[in-house]
Amino acid sequence: MNSHGFEIKINGKRLCRAGFDTGKYVLACALELKRETTNPSDRMEINVMGTESNSTKQIIWLLQHALLKGDEITIEVVSGHFDPPLQQYNFPNVPDIDFKNDSIKDILDWGRTFFDD
Repeated sequence: MNSHGFEIKINGKRLCRAGFDTGKYVLACALELKRETTNPSDRMEINVMGTESNSTKQIIWLLQHALLKGDEITIEVVSGHFDPPLQQYNFPNVPDIDFKNDSIKDILDWGRTFFDD
């Protein structure tokens, strides 16, 4: 079975080639645009992370990489030969999330405990 991943480029410059060489995994690439009430300027960033099945480790290739207006972002689906992660850590007390009954706000608030400044 061929493993797939993402190759991320910003303005033509390769930032990472993220993926797993294992069977089951989740890999995510998130583009975020944040505007906070206390700071009226926008914050734009890209995150690339994932986890392997049967693991409690969060694997990170890009975390809060700043983006600027006009940046060209390329996300290519690739196979094999992935970069080592930037960092990895164990999830502390990951709650059982019931996506049908838990509010989106509760789920997002829990996720922010890992990434907010």
